[in-house]
Amino acid sequence: MGKQTLNKSEIPDEVISRLYIYARCLESFCEENRKSFSSDDIANSLNLKPTLVRKDFSYIGTMGKRGVGYNTNDVLKKIKHIAFPNKETKVALIGVGKLGSALLNFYGFKAQGFKIALAFDKDKRKIGSNFRGVEIDDIENFKRKVEKEEIKIAIIAVPSEEVVNVIGKIKKSAIKAILNFTPAYLSSLNNLSDNFIVRNIDLSSELARLSYYLSEKENT
Repeated sequence: MGKQTLNKSEIPDEVISRLYIYARCLESFCEENRKSFSSDDIANSLNLKPTLVRKDFSYIGTMGKRGVGYNTNDVLKKIKHIAFPNKETKVALIGVGKLGSALLNFYGFKAQGFKIALAFDKDKRKIGSNFRGVEIDDIENFKRKVEKEEIKIAIIAVPSEEVVNVIGKIKKSAIKAILNFTPAYLSSLNNLSDNFIVRNIDLSSELARLSYYLSEKENT
């Protein structure tokens, strides 16, 4: 028998992060009608080591069969059960500039069970307008609206100089988790409580990392 699935809290954070990548890869396998796969198959697709893939899969209680590999649909279902919400999760977006508009237009959120249900901005020219079925509201209404919709997750896509003001409003609301797309790392702000779960997404830094590794590869 394979290893029993651990509780979510017992699975290392780095493994949880890779589960989302595995899910996207397995969805592409399903589109190709690949009913089974080996640890080498998924490792080669994601530039990982097969031993790491097998170890990660052991956390979710699935083991490949010798000569057969893993059942694509079964593994994908297990990953989604652990790593994805089992019902639609509403999210609030703060900042509807170019990046915020792109996030509103991003299909991937809906495909994985998330919906940007509310969008907020301070620009009076944007307030009241409708984007992809989401009405842009005044940031001053943030607390009341997110509590009415029982929203616990916020995405921040505002300029750095607006972050402190935005965090002040979030602290007064029911929000418990933040996905930060601003250049400011929220964990470094003194007025951010430890009660928040924060994930920082720095696009420019990620591009810089890619450039670094590309130059290293070209110089070897």
